Amino acid sequence: MVYEFSASFRPNQALVDPSEEILVLSGWKNGFLDLALFDEDKRLHFITSDVYADLSPSFSPDGKILFFSSDRNGVYNVYAYNLDTNEFYQVTNVVNGLFEPSYDGQKFYGISYHELGFDVAEFLADIQSWRKIEVEKTNIPDSDDKITPSQNYEDKPYQAIKHLFPRYWVPLLWGGSTSASDYLGFHSYSLSYQSDLQENFTTTFSYQGLFMDPEIDFWFSLDQEKYQYSLSFGYPVFLPHQNRFNFQTGYEKIYREDSLYSGFWEGFFLSHDGSFIGGNDAWIIKQSYNLTYQNGRYELYPVQKGLFSWDIQSYRAGNVDHSWYAHIALGQSTLPLDFALGGRDSFWGVAGYPKDVLRGRIAGRFELGYKFPLLILDQPLFSIGLVKGIQGKIYWVEAAAGESWDTLNWIGSVGSELSLHSFLAEGFPVDLTLGYAHPLEPNRSGEWYLTLSTRFR
Repeated sequence: MVYEFSASFRPNQALVDPSEEILVLSGWKNGFLDLALFDEDKRLHFITSDVYADLSPSFSPDGKILFFSSDRNGVYNVYAYNLDTNEFYQVTNVVNGLFEPSYDGQKFYGISYHELGFDVAEFLADIQSWRKIEVEKTNIPDSDDKITPSQNYEDKPYQAIKHLFPRYWVPLLWGGSTSASDYLGFHSYSLSYQSDLQENFTTTFSYQGLFMDPEIDFWFSLDQEKYQYSLSFGYPVFLPHQNRFNFQTGYEKIYREDSLYSGFWEGFFLSHDGSFIGGNDAWIIKQSYNLTYQNGRYELYPVQKGLFSWDIQSYRAGNVDHSWYAHIALGQSTLPLDFALGGRDSFWGVAGYPKDVLRGRIAGRFELGYKFPLLILDQPLFSIGLVKGIQGKIYWVEAAAGESWDTLNWIGSVGSELSLHSFLAEGFPVDLTLGYAHPLEPNRSGEWYLTLSTRFR
């Protein structure tokens, strides 16, 4: 059965008592959020009628008491209404806010708000501590129903190009960055440009199109000496509970700055990746993997290589700021000494060691770390962004490379980082990181490093 209420009342939440005889509604009446009972004669009987917001109704197991959340003392707390005596009680008196109360006959459960966000809370329901309060009803007259005159709208095809004009520009050193997307997300792109006001410049353009199946991705970079590009087609498969697979293939031309094989890599690639979320009520586990095959050439050298990576992150439910993570990567190539280990700015990076400290046609890397918050700020940044906070990280890295599995050489390091997280604009995060890495090899000194990083999408 569908009921049509008057124009002065708009229901927001509805709940039936355990006996399925009483329907209670939380809804807006002329701009105020109140509670009302809806009886068999299709009439509303308001339990509250005042300027306070009353929401999240729930019944006790016997159906005699109605619990709800209200801001009538300045902070959202849990209140009770006895349906037999029509008496009101204040159940809690917190200073941070309680929502969605649920009572099982012994304990209360609800959503608690605090400085880090929302969490599920449990608290005792000591009826003797409830404070009886008076709730006075205010006469809020019903407004007359007004029928909106019918209007005829012309059907027009959706034109994404009308919504793709950039809406912001983030200044960088002698340049800037921008991005845009249409409302339905069929097309999105980002564009950046940097120059030193002489001959050196770099411009980067990326595009993602979800208007077709398979999806299309294009990336292009140009500077004063070279250009690079990548064109790929992907077919995502979405599974229940935020799990997904993705199949991708394409062609790319990428410049590789390498002391041994400096030049362009050009060729086809085939990639398969997936992500999964699991765990239980206490711990959430996120996993992702990638398997990539490449077939092309470095300048005059034909190359085939395979790469595999696996990432796992584990954190307590409702507290993603504290997390353990692990990363495993394996690679094999037909080109001698293809993989270069060391440094920090590569897929095979090992902080505390110089670049190319180890090379081989076979490589492996393992990293284990723990991330934790040190300071939550959420403060404006010169009116152009937001400083989120400072996060800490400790990690352990082991890596190996060689020409065969029985000739692998190993290196490793332990380290820690402090990262300042901020946002200059929507979709434009900026992280400033100070770190220290100590090699596990004897007679090798530690390394301090400072990095500034960002992501366009």
